[in-house]
Amino acid sequence: MPSMNGMGMTGMGIAGIDSSAPLSTDGLDMTNSTIQAAYLAAILDDTELQIVGNRFAEDFWYGIAVVIFIATLLNVIQRMVSRSRLRAAASNRSHPARPSTVLGR
Repeated sequence: MPSMNGMGMTGMGIAGIDSSAPLSTDGLDMTNSTIQAAYLAAILDDTELQIVGNRFAEDFWYGIAVVIFIATLLNVIQRMVSRSRLRAAASNRSHPARPSTVLGR
């Protein structure tokens, strides 16, 4: 196996290329298959995008949970109001549907 010293590579990255800068083949010997493989690995490296994507996905699912919770809460409130109105109608009061609470008046 040939030595990687002097080929312009350090570890998993390519020497002289900032990981936050756009990738370019300027200054690289693209006839060398090792450098080609390292360049392709740098292009396909999406660890930063995975972190951002996971954060967006987590926020999305928390939002979905909040929407479901609010819908459930409104459904429970609507059922409670309907039951109280049915009880009032069954009691033969003169105005069974009139709100009897301070907030409902």
